[in-house]
Amino acid sequence: MDFYSFILILLLILPSSLCLEKEKEETVKNKTSVKDVDKHETINSTISLINICDKCTCTENSVKCSTWDIKTTFKSYKWPNGTLEIVSLENTPLVSITQFPLLSIRKLVITGSKIKKIDDASFINLNNFTELNLSHNEITSRILFPDDFLGNYSDISYEPMKYLRILNLSYNLFHTLDQGIFKHTRDLTILSLRGNPLTVIDTPTNIALSTLPLLEELDLSYCQLHELPHYIFHISHKYLKKIDLSGNKFTTLPLALEYAKFVKQLTLDNNPIKFIGQNYNNTFPELSNLEELNLRNMSLLKQIGEGAFAKLSNLTILRIQNCSHLNLLDANAFSLNNSKGNTGPPLKKLLISDNALQYLPEHFVARWDRLEELDLMNNQWSCDCDNQYLTTNIIPRLGLKLMGDKVNELKCVSPPEHYGKSLTSLEHRKLRCLDLYNARPEKDAAILVGILIGLLLVIPVGVTFFFLWKRGYFFCGSQSPGSFSRAFYKRTPHDDI
Repeated sequence: MDFYSFILILLLILPSSLCLEKEKEETVKNKTSVKDVDKHETINSTISLINICDKCTCTENSVKCSTWDIKTTFKSYKWPNGTLEIVSLENTPLVSITQFPLLSIRKLVITGSKIKKIDDASFINLNNFTELNLSHNEITSRILFPDDFLGNYSDISYEPMKYLRILNLSYNLFHTLDQGIFKHTRDLTILSLRGNPLTVIDTPTNIALSTLPLLEELDLSYCQLHELPHYIFHISHKYLKKIDLSGNKFTTLPLALEYAKFVKQLTLDNNPIKFIGQNYNNTFPELSNLEELNLRNMSLLKQIGEGAFAKLSNLTILRIQNCSHLNLLDANAFSLNNSKGNTGPPLKKLLISDNALQYLPEHFVARWDRLEELDLMNNQWSCDCDNQYLTTNIIPRLGLKLMGDKVNELKCVSPPEHYGKSLTSLEHRKLRCLDLYNARPEKDAAILVGILIGLLLVIPVGVTFFFLWKRGYFFCGSQSPGSFSRAFYKRTPHDDI
């Protein structure tokens, strides 16, 4: 075979070989494509078979699941179409939160589980997502990371979770927060950390809170806090209107409150504070926007002293309830150093039930006629002259209007002559004033009369006894004047002779 014949054969075989190779590649590609399609169809078939409404209770705008053993990802279920107002997964054995499919959900509740893992961008596909409740789980800062809340983003722009406004992380196991935890949720307006064992607000946690400029409500109750960072409520929280510090371990009012300039509602229930007032160097700072103050279930609170609320110029609701040792409300609690011209705050609701109060000073409230609600139930009211204004003015004039029929249940505890009587029954009664050390004049008079009568009886008897004795009626045998005298005779000692 010559050279030219070899070249000719090679040229005939090579195109055929290339065509076969190409055909082979096409076949492999087609098979792969078919395999992917089959796989996709299988997944779709699986999704269509697992309808979440077969496992949960579905209504037109909600999905509620309880005690359901979730074993697959949230994308493995067929969800109802349309906007769901609430999706609630309560008390399930769920340990991992995976990415949700594309859904329109307004409120998502996952509580009472033992969450050990949360995937990145778990909530990125939830449109119109405004509220997330992850309370009563076992989430820690080692589980929750900033990217868990990833929102829509691209290489050229960044968008946080656009609509999320309410985040509830209460009753988990946080000791601290990642300082960047809210970088994708900066539009939050309500945040609850209630019931987490924070103990202190450390620097990362403080930084994390400072990245929420639109925050309106902050719940730090029952977090075992003894104090707060001085600048936790600084100017970056100019929209902060509601603060709950209940159930912590504050023995004095937190100094950080002086920066909560815009707060309207403050709750300090169940803290071990004993005294509030100028004399105890423990008064509320100037909070000119504060309208509602709650001091309830404070078992150690004993006295509200002078100037305690003097700088709360716009307070309209004051609740001091169920403080079993509270026995004093100072008449000048809303003023400092008996300052004149102080008209007091525009109180509308005064609720001071279930305490140990004996007196309600006349000037504790500047304008009684502006009150809209009053609760004085279950105190230790003393019906003496120091409460005359209460029994003859406040109760008859405003009691029924402000307290309803409960006003008739107000009872006197002291003094003894009025024990158990209704305060309403003493409207026309002039009440006596208690003496120093709670002495009782009417009893003193009875004692004096008894002493006088006793003296009138004892003196004649004594005189009679003396004369009979002098005449010898109390000596044995017959007696003569001489023997009577000798009975008192004493012999002179020999040494004196």
